[in-house]
Amino acid sequence: EGYDLFMGCVILVNFALIAFEVDRTAQCYPEWEADIMNCPYQTSLWSPLWYTNTFLLVLYTVEALAQCFVWRRRYFCSKWRLLDFFVVVFGWLSSVGTGVNMAFLRMLRIVRVGRFFRVFLRIRELYMLLAGLASSFKAILFGSMLLGLILVVWAIITVEFVHPVNAGLSYDGCPRCAKAFRSVGDSMLTLFQQIIAGDSWGLVSVPVITEQPLTAFILIS
Repeated sequence: EGYDLFMGCVILVNFALIAFEVDRTAQCYPEWEADIMNCPYQTSLWSPLWYTNTFLLVLYTVEALAQCFVWRRRYFCSKWRLLDFFVVVFGWLSSVGTGVNMAFLRMLRIVRVGRFFRVFLRIRELYMLLAGLASSFKAILFGSMLLGLILVVWAIITVEFVHPVNAGLSYDGCPRCAKAFRSVGDSMLTLFQQIIAGDSWGLVSVPVITEQPLTAFILIS
């Protein structure tokens, strides 16, 4: 248990470093997009971060070798151990400059954070919370499918009855507003934006209702 907790904390520290790397690299765009490797914000040029990542990679390598020695052939029977193995392999490949995509490597290392949840699962209350969340995925999936079906139905209705009114209106500073109900796809996006996301409901709906009050039955219901 103490070992799992220690490695979980190491992985969380690694996760924080990844977030820092991503923030630094994002500052290279758009000025250094054509010459990204020479960007002054490139984390590979910052020695303290390089040494820290190398230390963590050596630590992961020692852990993988120790587990391989203990488990022998059964080492590759665990999904978590396989994940650790690929993280170590791709980490060393990127260190020697074999052209491994750094963004892909960061995503692979982020997946390791899942190992820390194994420590959390020893807490009964948190285990019950996660188990309840996992059991609700099926209901969430079917609920999302039902929501999508309802959006399609109302999108067809808005294209038929709302778009002719909306297309004749003039919107200043909103080039998409006149095309908000131009097609079923556009209508679904507009309805999702206005009803589910709650964003700018009155930007399109209020002018349409003002122009043709009968459309209120569709846009409000």
